[in-house]
Amino acid sequence: FLLRHWDAYRRELTFIATVQHAGEIGCVQLGPLDYLLSQTPTWHQPWLGTSLTTDLGVPALLLTAGGLALAATGSLGFAGGLYAVTAVAFLVSVSGTGWLKAIRFVLPVVPLLAVLAGAAVERALPAGARRRSLVGLLVVLAVVAVPLQRSLRYLAALRQPSTNALVRDWMQAHVAPASVVFVGPFYTDDLYKLPYRFQWLRDVGARIYRLPPGAGASPERNLIYAPDLVNGLRQAGVEYVVLNSYFDGAFTPVPENVRFFPQAVASYAAFQERLAGEAELVHTQLGWSEGRIGPDIHVWRLRPAG
Repeated sequence: FLLRHWDAYRRELTFIATVQHAGEIGCVQLGPLDYLLSQTPTWHQPWLGTSLTTDLGVPALLLTAGGLALAATGSLGFAGGLYAVTAVAFLVSVSGTGWLKAIRFVLPVVPLLAVLAGAAVERALPAGARRRSLVGLLVVLAVVAVPLQRSLRYLAALRQPSTNALVRDWMQAHVAPASVVFVGPFYTDDLYKLPYRFQWLRDVGARIYRLPPGAGASPERNLIYAPDLVNGLRQAGVEYVVLNSYFDGAFTPVPENVRFFPQAVASYAAFQERLAGEAELVHTQLGWSEGRIGPDIHVWRLRPAG
């Protein structure tokens, strides 16, 4: 099918490359080393960071660097050299200033990095079976500490009711049926099962990428949030506004957003200020910071006009 439909594949792959090189608000690389060093969280998956350092830990990266050095000297043979070249080439291919940033993009090389790190450990272990076992155990504990801590916290959070479930229950108890409710983009769509009249933003998914004119929309030119949105909510008869951090966190003024999406970030801040001045925050359900799965959800009640 690749040859038969080559033109269609080419068009789609060209568009995908354009999107990835354009970057997404909240998911954009500040520099070509972001996948190694970035401290920015993943807004819609806060248990994940956006770099190998935050998700695997410094010990694992140091051992991987040792494995790469061994491969560069030829100490790991052809296979080790092939692993090293593949890993480095792949990371280079997905890294670039202003490009889209998502830690899932680097998952294909994690097994290769693990092999290189393991080779570095094997070469560095001291002689003697007992000493090798003890040092090896200590190295393993140091390497798995960060991902293990993150995994255990995630599993513990799964034991708690999600923020979505708690907010659904709260709204059923405190918001009258047939109320007009505005729901922020994505991640809380399960609220649509409740007996309310809903309002939402249109074409959001097409406006989150920094596409150039002619290639598509951009949150810089086609603002998602703006102060005038509050006027639109009033005209639509909205009584409650439900916002979630999995989407809205992408507008946080982290350095990469300030550099590549200054208008979108400033416009979101102005919207929040306008909303706080004309609405009352009636309910907040925190997620990851309180050990729960689900976004931080804020429910606002618009005050009567004037």
